[in-house]
Amino acid sequence: MSSLTMIFTALNEEDKIKSAVMGMLKVARDNLKEFEIILLNDGSTDKTGAIMDQLVKEIPEAKVVHNEKPRGIGAAFATGLGMASCKYVTLVPGDEAYSTDLFPDLFKKIGEVDFIITYRTNQFQSRKFSRYVISRTYSFVWANVFSVPIKDLSSLNIYPVELTRKIAPPPDLGFQLEMTIKLLRQNVSFIQMPLTLNTNEHKRASSVLKMGNVKALARTVKRLIKGSKSV
Repeated sequence: MSSLTMIFTALNEEDKIKSAVMGMLKVARDNLKEFEIILLNDGSTDKTGAIMDQLVKEIPEAKVVHNEKPRGIGAAFATGLGMASCKYVTLVPGDEAYSTDLFPDLFKKIGEVDFIITYRTNQFQSRKFSRYVISRTYSFVWANVFSVPIKDLSSLNIYPVELTRKIAPPPDLGFQLEMTIKLLRQNVSFIQMPLTLNTNEHKRASSVLKMGNVKALARTVKRLIKGSKSV
């Protein structure tokens, strides 16, 4: 069944959040039987929060959460996961990073497999070169370390809510890597599908190498390695 909770997280995205939500709303209404939208304002100091409040008034499927201070993408996902009422859940960047062109095909696969993993087909054209290299290296290294045949470990995924809640993903940058590896270790059915980034819309520098994020990833890897020994 195509039942999906979409979590939109945004920090100071007043220029992008409305178009990001409205674009996905149209695709969702055209291709999903059931869906909800959770808008998470992660401590924005611009008009992002006010725009989200207005969107909730206009969109009956939407609700909003405001963080007083930024908590990060992992915490945003954890909050949305706890609120989710649909069978599947995904985290959508509020900066309109993704083109909606391939989402209809993606949404039609919901319910056919347990876990949908996407890969970005145009990272080289749409990212700063340094971020492209970091992203590709990140996926290559961890896919080989944990022996998983995954093309992209940093793209948008669609997770089964109940199984993901049992994993209890950490509220930090390592949440996606940890969820992906742990779900695959449970031998869930999965499919990998392409998505495209909006060209010239996602040129920010990577935050992966910030010290706090490096420490979070180190904790994640430590847990995963420990878990692999107990399997």
